[in-house]
Amino acid sequence: MKPSPAESRIARDDEVGDGDIGFYLVTFNGRGNKIVIGGGAVEPFSLSGTIERTRLGAYNARIVTQSDQTLIVIDDGAPGTLFVLGVGIARDDLLRVAASLTPVDPREMRRLVGIDS
Repeated sequence: MKPSPAESRIARDDEVGDGDIGFYLVTFNGRGNKIVIGGGAVEPFSLSGTIERTRLGAYNARIVTQSDQTLIVIDDGAPGTLFVLGVGIARDDLLRVAASLTPVDPREMRRLVGIDS
């Protein structure tokens, strides 16, 4: 999968949302599948389905599945949200993606995704 700059949005230094925190939506595409990682002052996507509660490392998380879409919302204790949405991605693969997330400086994130800073 590769990042999609056209489908990604990462707050610049002077952009803040509710609670004076930044925001990001980073989209990866490949072979008709999609992963979106979002957080900060942005709400997770809304899926209708059974909510499953689980642990993801040291954090609580909830998983919602609707058709070929899976949403994982992670309660990491930080202000704002942290979530991973997969479309056409196996649930276990998406859980591995969510468990592997690490903090990244927004400027570095924009560079890695290919968004002009």
